[in-house]
Amino acid sequence: MKQTGMVYWGLALIGLGAIFLAGTFLQISVFRFLWPLSFIVVGIWLLLPKEQHDVETAVNGFINDINRNGEWTVSDTSFSAFISDIKLDMTQALIPKGETKLYVSGFIGDIKLRVPEDVAVKVTTSSFIGDIKVLGESRSGFLAPFEVGSTNYKMAERQIHIEASHFISDIKVWAGESTMTKVVNKVKAAL
Repeated sequence: MKQTGMVYWGLALIGLGAIFLAGTFLQISVFRFLWPLSFIVVGIWLLLPKEQHDVETAVNGFINDINRNGEWTVSDTSFSAFISDIKLDMTQALIPKGETKLYVSGFIGDIKLRVPEDVAVKVTTSSFIGDIKVLGESRSGFLAPFEVGSTNYKMAERQIHIEASHFISDIKVWAGESTMTKVVNKVKAAL
């Protein structure tokens, strides 16, 4: 998936550069055509078939605003949207043993993932502009695929693997107890 995402972004940049270069040679205002062109590109992107993954759940849309917390079951899921804002709190979720994959793709992606301390995480991303923070490790840059994760990923009993492909991405993953778990632990300690 990393290679495919980079090819798309590379082609998009080449096309955009060609448009600006043609505008310079023809002495026309490219910015006047940029908005209609961006709508055409978004329309074509929405019509193109998306990469299919063997997942239990697929969430597709133009704008995805997903917020999951409390008790829920984590499964292999594909999220695809032009703009996505995904917040997943897995501290009280049922996470199966083995590797669970979350595929996220779109133009702009904001992903926030909170996992229990005993779950290993790996994030593989390709984006034009990317900023990721995974369990205290940070990476950011342009046109660079990143892979960041837990040092014990292969050995862990439960693993979450996020594969993300965006033009602009911001991914944050941290481990910790949920607020409710902290309250229950304080009550237990007081007794």
